[in-house]
Amino acid sequence: MTIKKKLVFSNILMIVIPVIAAVAILGILLEDTGSKYGETVENMFYDQNGLYSAQSIVFAFREEFMKPVLKGHDYASGESAGNKASSTALIKSKKLQKLAQELTDLGYHFSIKTGGNSFFDNITEEERTLMNGFVKDTLDKSDSLTMTSKGTSIIIQSFYVNKNKLEIAAIHTADIKAKKGNQSYLRKYIFKSSVIFILGILVVVVLMNMFLTWWISRNILIPLEKLSIGSHRIKDGELDFQLDYKKADEFGTLCQDFDEMRIHLKDSVEERLRYERYRTELLSGISHDLRTPLTSIKGYAEGLMDGIADTPEKQKRYYNAIHIRANDMEGLVDNLSTYTHLENGQEHYDFKCVEFQEYLNKVIQEYQIDSVNNQVKIQCNFTDDKLYVNIDSQKMQRVILNIFSNSVKYRTGDTSVITVETGQEDDYAVLRITDDGPGVNIDDLQHIFECFYRGDASRTRAGDGSGLGLSIVKQIVEGHNGKLKAENRGGLSITIWIPFCKNPADN
Repeated sequence: MTIKKKLVFSNILMIVIPVIAAVAILGILLEDTGSKYGETVENMFYDQNGLYSAQSIVFAFREEFMKPVLKGHDYASGESAGNKASSTALIKSKKLQKLAQELTDLGYHFSIKTGGNSFFDNITEEERTLMNGFVKDTLDKSDSLTMTSKGTSIIIQSFYVNKNKLEIAAIHTADIKAKKGNQSYLRKYIFKSSVIFILGILVVVVLMNMFLTWWISRNILIPLEKLSIGSHRIKDGELDFQLDYKKADEFGTLCQDFDEMRIHLKDSVEERLRYERYRTELLSGISHDLRTPLTSIKGYAEGLMDGIADTPEKQKRYYNAIHIRANDMEGLVDNLSTYTHLENGQEHYDFKCVEFQEYLNKVIQEYQIDSVNNQVKIQCNFTDDKLYVNIDSQKMQRVILNIFSNSVKYRTGDTSVITVETGQEDDYAVLRITDDGPGVNIDDLQHIFECFYRGDASRTRAGDGSGLGLSIVKQIVEGHNGKLKAENRGGLSITIWIPFCKNPADN
């Protein structure tokens, strides 16, 4: 069963069950006394020539009779032209005509008078004589009476408004026939009004039920439909969409959670695709970087086997070349292992808070001992401020040496100059290393930290290294919660930001 059908069914039960229970209880209560009481009241209105029905009708219409008096017309002083017009208007009014019809249907004639002057009267002389014979003595003592005797029923009601007396008299005799099939006042008005009231309540409840069912189902089915469409789009592999449902309700929260799940799934798919591309590039890079030394080793080994190296000097040179290429392969495997550990977060960091510039001086001094043969000159431009940072000394040394090595590797001349600068920016110590080489193509700058990336054909020649140096630099810097950027400043310039730590002397 759908939610809409369940709502309709539940709302119907909310109406039907209380109604059935109410009818059952009412039936039990009225089984004995109730039905007899209703029958007694109904008979009372039917008995005595419909006397009580006629009396009830007179009371129901008395406001219409009193209007001329309320407007200030004093019929006791005689009828003026204005009073006569008011009297005529009252006689022609729909309410008075309805009263006359109601009393006529019950078999009554009646008159209305004030101050002794009558402005409506359809009682015959015989009926008036009969009425006077019954009530003359009684009216001297009372302004109103209701009586029945020998088939004749009389109703006289007097009302006082603004000190003016308004008298209504009605009579029923055997000569006046009631309309056949006429209902009592109780049945005609009370019962009828009660039935209309109950039916009206039921109609309102049913309409409200239909409206609430439509409104609630609409607020449920629309977001459900959006969620259904969204799930089908995800199933079809479409993840670049957004659920358009922003209402601040439970379904709004659900749709927001669904959208966040879609975004997370999209990120996961993109991450998986990036990983697939990375794995493909990794395998391609490994194949490329292993092929060159293997080809070289194979060539020198064949030269030895074929007797091309026929002198001790040549053989020594061939053996030395094979050793160098084997070392290159060992370095590649070592770099690859290091990069894999860094990429997977398996590398352990031994952080210590050090003064960054003192640390850099030591690293540069050690490097310059070995850099003489490489003809590398390092210029330092350090800030006067103390820069304390949390670093793993060995891994940060590898970052610096990899950058130096990259600069030497791609220099265009026999010598190179590397400038090392320090500074501070917000909560970071800044290290900038710039070489005097050819720089990097602008399109390649954003890729140089990717593994096995070589920006141009000139960087694919044998002996260029593993292609993992700058990738390892990026992984280590990010492992220090730092960031880095590459740009061209004459040559290639790499800027590294490392977060500050507290001065150990302050502890």
